[in-house]
Amino acid sequence: GRGARRVGRALDPRRVGRALARTRLGQAIGRGARRVRNWVGQQREQFRRRRDQRRQRRRQIAEQRLARAVAAIRGPLQAMLARGVSRVRLWARVQLWRVQYRLSALSARSTGSGGVEFRARINPSQSVGNGYLPAGMALRNMVNRAVERILAREDVRAAGATIATEAAAGREVHIRGETLGYTGYAAALRHPSMPVRPRFSAETVRVGQGAHPVRVHRLGAFDPREGVVRGGGRYVNAPERLAASRAGRHAGRFSPAAVHELATTGQLPHRYRHAAETLAPITHTMYGAETRRRPQSLAYAAMTTELATRGRGSIPDLPQAPRGAGVAARFEGSTRAEREQIWRGRSRAERRQLVADVRAVRRREIAIAERWLQARLAAGEYFRDETHAENWIYEQLLERLRIVEQTTVRPLAGTGRPGEVGGGA
Repeated sequence: GRGARRVGRALDPRRVGRALARTRLGQAIGRGARRVRNWVGQQREQFRRRRDQRRQRRRQIAEQRLARAVAAIRGPLQAMLARGVSRVRLWARVQLWRVQYRLSALSARSTGSGGVEFRARINPSQSVGNGYLPAGMALRNMVNRAVERILAREDVRAAGATIATEAAAGREVHIRGETLGYTGYAAALRHPSMPVRPRFSAETVRVGQGAHPVRVHRLGAFDPREGVVRGGGRYVNAPERLAASRAGRHAGRFSPAAVHELATTGQLPHRYRHAAETLAPITHTMYGAETRRRPQSLAYAAMTTELATRGRGSIPDLPQAPRGAGVAARFEGSTRAEREQIWRGRSRAERRQLVADVRAVRRREIAIAERWLQARLAAGEYFRDETHAENWIYEQLLERLRIVEQTTVRPLAGTGRPGEVGGGA
């Protein structure tokens, strides 16, 4: 018992270790172990320090290389975007820069509100330039302001004055190429001498160089601008009327182009002249009746016929096509007093429906404007900023409405588009 316990305590490794550590041999072993431990710690710390230094040097070299690349790319990139460049050429140039400056990436990304930012990256990343692409309400507002600029031009106002003066003299309204088509008609509706037809009356409007007659009936609504075109005045049956006509036999998808040609130049392509009785009412419905309600509709009519000609839309896509949308368009284009008069006498349900119709018209206008912009930009083009985009839209509408033959504003990335502000009101 007691002897065994004494032997056990004597052989306890901890007691043996402490006893050994007090000897000269043990102290020498301890000093050696501490030296080895300290040396290993120093080597580990030195390795980490050198590793951090290498990483810092690589980061500094990458940042310096990135800064040199950004400085070298930014100027040429902005110049290319400013004068206009095709998407293919821009992509090829970007890939060349990426290889030349050993960049991990050089790409474009959306920054919100229509903005586009070009970013270069090695490990860090920096912005090398910005672009802008309007959408939503911003695009719609640009289109509406462009129409106002067009109607404020001296040549457009002069054409409108001619139509208004003729109407004031008792002559029938004649919309023709010499008076800039329906653009001049829209300006005439604002002219003080343009007569206002009484309610429940009817008038004959002559359309085109052939003076094709279109009968327009004034409704009993408070607003004398409200009217119904007799014949092809309903959007829902316009495609059927076109298809049933002789014009529909000749590549029907070109019928919207014929409508636009009649609306802007007053001329009908030869193969559609026999269909004037069908096309003239449809033309006046799209470009005249809607413009009488709200001048901005002129732009959306031109966009709709262009998209339909390109096979990207149809006449019923016009914002005012759905039931109730005409009143909604008139409501938005009215003065405050006129809006109150429209609002008065309507039930709560009818008011809610009117608000829903107004929002629907806005959504359809935005959809048409965005599709038209994509079609015109050939996908992949951008603008420097909002002013650049708005001036481009203004000139494109001038060209579409046959007011100018050439445009001077070029976009940030596509052939034959914006660059410098051109054309004036």
